Amino acid sequence: MTSSSSPPSNDKLNQYYLIFGFTLIFIVLLIISAVAMNCCTWFQRQFILMRRLLIRKHNGLEMQRWIPTFKYHKKEEEEEEAAPECVICLYTFDEEEEVRQLPSCRHLFHAACIDLWLNTHNNCPICRGIIVLHSMNMST
Repeated sequence: MTSSSSPPSNDKLNQYYLIFGFTLIFIVLLIISAVAMNCCTWFQRQFILMRRLLIRKHNGLEMQRWIPTFKYHKKEEEEEEAAPECVICLYTFDEEEEVRQLPSCRHLFHAACIDLWLNTHNNCPICRGIIVLHSMNMST
């Protein structure tokens, strides 16, 4: 009489190892993707918090204090061309009018116009670049 509980064949054993290996790889990939997703959401939250902090710190009167106002003077080459205009109000710059030039992109605006804009935005109305103030003493 032969025994009915014979050891599994090599093919069956190899199949079990293959299934076990794929399952293990799948579990490891699931863990890695969960960790990566948590890291991404953490970085996204940090980015949003920093952006809010920058907006709060640079917005409104705080930002306007760091952007100097000066009197506009026409240049000689502007005499022949159309006079430059403020893209916010669409009026041209008049001689001796108060203007502000954004430090990061160097775009020019009427002081009153850009002050209104900066009350609700932290970017340039022309190029949409974030206004970065170069002074290290912004907290004072």
